[in-house]
Amino acid sequence: MTTQPSITTWELIKQAIKAQLPNQEYSTWVAPLECTNVSANQLFIKAPNILFYQRIHDSYLPLIEKIKTELGLEIGR
Repeated sequence: MTTQPSITTWELIKQAIKAQLPNQEYSTWVAPLECTNVSANQLFIKAPNILFYQRIHDSYLPLIEKIKTELGLEIGR
Protein backbone atom coordinates (compact mmCIF):
# COMPACT_ATOMS: atom_id res chain seq x y z
CA MET A 1 0.00 0.00 0.00
CA THR A 2 1.34 3.43 -0.96
CA THR A 3 0.53 6.57 0.97
CA GLN A 4 1.34 10.26 0.74
CA PRO A 5 4.76 11.33 2.00
CA SER A 6 5.13 11.28 5.74
CA ILE A 7 6.35 14.84 6.06
CA THR A 8 6.19 14.70 9.84
CA THR A 9 8.34 11.58 10.01
CA TRP A 10 10.88 12.92 7.51
CA GLU A 11 11.03 16.30 9.26
CA LEU A 12 11.69 14.58 12.60
CA ILE A 13 14.51 12.59 11.04
CA LYS A 14 15.96 15.69 9.38
CA GLN A 15 15.86 17.62 12.67
CA ALA A 16 17.74 14.83 14.42
CA ILE A 17 20.33 14.68 11.64
CA LYS A 18 20.75 18.47 11.79
CA ALA A 19 21.52 18.22 15.50
CA GLN A 20 24.33 15.75 14.77
CA LEU A 21 26.01 17.35 11.75
CA PRO A 22 27.85 20.60 11.20
CA ASN A 23 25.49 23.19 9.69
CA GLN A 24 27.32 23.37 6.34
CA GLU A 25 27.30 19.59 5.94
CA TYR A 26 23.60 19.40 6.75
CA SER A 27 22.79 22.27 4.38
CA THR A 28 24.81 20.74 1.56
CA TRP A 29 23.79 17.10 1.76
CA VAL A 30 20.63 16.60 3.80
CA ALA A 31 18.51 19.75 3.43
CA PRO A 32 18.04 19.28 -0.36
CA LEU A 33 16.58 15.78 0.08
CA GLU A 34 12.83 15.34 -0.30
CA CYS A 35 10.52 12.63 0.95
CA THR A 36 8.44 11.72 -2.09
CA ASN A 37 6.53 8.70 -0.86
CA VAL A 38 6.04 6.22 1.95
CA SER A 39 5.28 2.55 1.37
CA ALA A 40 5.10 -0.12 4.05
CA ASN A 41 8.07 0.77 6.29
CA GLN A 42 10.14 2.62 3.68
CA LEU A 43 10.69 6.29 3.05
CA PHE A 44 11.35 7.20 -0.57
CA ILE A 45 13.87 10.01 -0.62
CA LYS A 46 14.55 12.03 -3.75
CA ALA A 47 18.11 13.25 -4.29
CA PRO A 48 18.88 16.05 -6.77
CA ASN A 49 21.23 13.87 -8.84
CA ILE A 50 23.23 10.64 -8.91
CA LEU A 51 26.19 12.17 -7.07
CA PHE A 52 23.89 13.15 -4.22
CA TYR A 53 22.35 9.69 -4.26
CA GLN A 54 25.74 8.01 -4.01
CA ARG A 55 26.91 10.30 -1.21
CA ILE A 56 23.69 9.85 0.77
CA HIS A 57 23.75 6.10 0.28
CA ASP A 58 27.39 5.76 1.29
CA SER A 59 27.64 8.37 4.04
CA TYR A 60 24.21 9.14 5.46
CA LEU A 61 21.92 6.14 5.01
CA PRO A 62 23.27 4.43 8.14
CA LEU A 63 22.70 7.64 10.10
CA ILE A 64 19.15 7.98 8.76
CA GLU A 65 18.37 4.38 9.72
CA LYS A 66 19.95 4.81 13.17
CA ILE A 67 17.93 7.95 13.86
CA LYS A 68 14.72 6.33 12.65
CA THR A 69 15.32 3.51 15.11
CA GLU A 70 16.35 5.82 17.97
CA LEU A 71 13.19 7.89 17.50
CA GLY A 72 11.10 4.73 17.46
CA LEU A 73 9.56 5.66 14.15
CA GLU A 74 7.54 3.14 12.25
CA ILE A 75 6.95 4.36 8.73
CA GLY A 76 3.67 3.81 6.97
CA ARG A 77 2.08 1.51 9.52
